Amino acid sequence: MGNKWILLAINHQTNWIVASATTDAKAETVAKFLYEKIFLQFGSPAEIISDRGPQFTSELLKENLKLQKIKHSLTTAYHPISNGKTDRDNWIIGSTLTKLAYNHKSKWDLFLDQAIWATRVRKHSVTKISPYYLVYGIDPILPGDKITPPYQGENNEPFDCYRDTSIRINNVIRARNSARIDQACCSRKNEKILRQKLQRIQISNQQLGDPKE
Repeated sequence: MGNKWILLAINHQTNWIVASATTDAKAETVAKFLYEKIFLQFGSPAEIISDRGPQFTSELLKENLKLQKIKHSLTTAYHPISNGKTDRDNWIIGSTLTKLAYNHKSKWDLFLDQAIWATRVRKHSVTKISPYYLVYGIDPILPGDKITPPYQGENNEPFDCYRDTSIRINNVIRARNSARIDQACCSRKNEKILRQKLQRIQISNQQLGDPKE
């Protein structure tokens, strides 16, 4: 049986995506994905947010997260704002896979790592910073890029590990703070727009339902 599902996790601070192609989306598969792809590689998160699918509300996953003292929050059903980030990234992954596997549709899962890599190195539309930079504090070196020499100061000082590391840490802290602010502003703006749309729909429905005079 081939892979039919993509399990996908997003870090809301950096927009870093982790994904895996699977044959099913059962609770056991989700628990294994979290353990192998998240916990063993990045450590245990403080909180996990998911939709209300049965694989996420199962007792198995609930007990698994409880043992590790990880808070599990469920999004509100039929609430576009709650799932907005995930939906956007799902669309990006799907669109990228469609292009990469255009002539190999039955082997789409072989191109998943390439699609994920593309999301990590591209600049985010809101923050204007790549997830790769927000995680590692440096820009990715892509195939064909010119390899730049180690950091040099204004006066072409030689490479200094302590200085270079301090600069990288300070730069990435500023970048993460900037990304957090930009994403919060974008979220508030999108929420306002959605509420205005819903208000217009509600008003319109009331008008359609009014009895004729």
